[in-house]
Amino acid sequence: MKKLFFLFLLYFCVFFQVRAQVKKRLPCIDKKISVVVHIFKDSLGDPGVKEEEIKKNLDTVSYYFSKICVSFDVCEFRYIDNFLYNPSTIGREDYWKHVQQLYNVKNRINLYYVSSIPGDESGMAEIGAICKMDSFGIRVDKKSVFSRRVLVHQMGHYFGLKHTFEDPRTKELADGSNSLITADEIEDTPADPYIPADKTLMQTYINFDNKRKCEYIYNAVDAKGKYYAPLVGNIMSHYPEMCDCGFTDGQYLKMAEIYMSNPKMW
Repeated sequence: MKKLFFLFLLYFCVFFQVRAQVKKRLPCIDKKISVVVHIFKDSLGDPGVKEEEIKKNLDTVSYYFSKICVSFDVCEFRYIDNFLYNPSTIGREDYWKHVQQLYNVKNRINLYYVSSIPGDESGMAEIGAICKMDSFGIRVDKKSVFSRRVLVHQMGHYFGLKHTFEDPRTKELADGSNSLITADEIEDTPADPYIPADKTLMQTYINFDNKRKCEYIYNAVDAKGKYYAPLVGNIMSHYPEMCDCGFTDGQYLKMAEIYMSNPKMW
């Protein structure tokens, strides 16, 4: 009995020590990043989005990134009369490259607000683009300005994060034993079997009952027959926004490492 108690105590000591070490080594980047907001007007000259709402969105992004001492500040709003780029055409890579050539401001994060994005997406950002001199833009659907998650999620991509469910067919195991080589390749984000095509079937993944909001109920198992237990509140998941609770320490470390791999840009 004493031996079991000792092993139990040792386990918890090691567990909390590891957690403390992870938290301790989260770097403080200590950087305020300037953002240029580009708003494409429609054919009637209506911007379709308010500056105040965009600033609120960036304040939310700063809140979530504060753990690694990164904040974001609008240095300029630019209104663009070329309404041909306002609809989903900006999702096409040829149009997107042209837009960047015309309007990108160097050494700034460029946010482009448009009326729609292909595939019913709320935003688009290249993974790890924070370190690419020739790819500075994040595309955002104007309607998403009322969401507190969309811009945070896209900024996570921009700083190098993949979805927690990235390519679910790679079959990340529920016990995390292959987490570094599958899905988002981050150890402390549990395996997530969510499939994007199931967007309209969210009730099969989440219990929306008022008494048990955000309870994960999907009964799929992995290759070993183990049940999944994803973090439904993770910003890089696609579970409902009401479940959001943030990034993991592993995700913060990944973003900090990506950013600091090319600090000369900023």
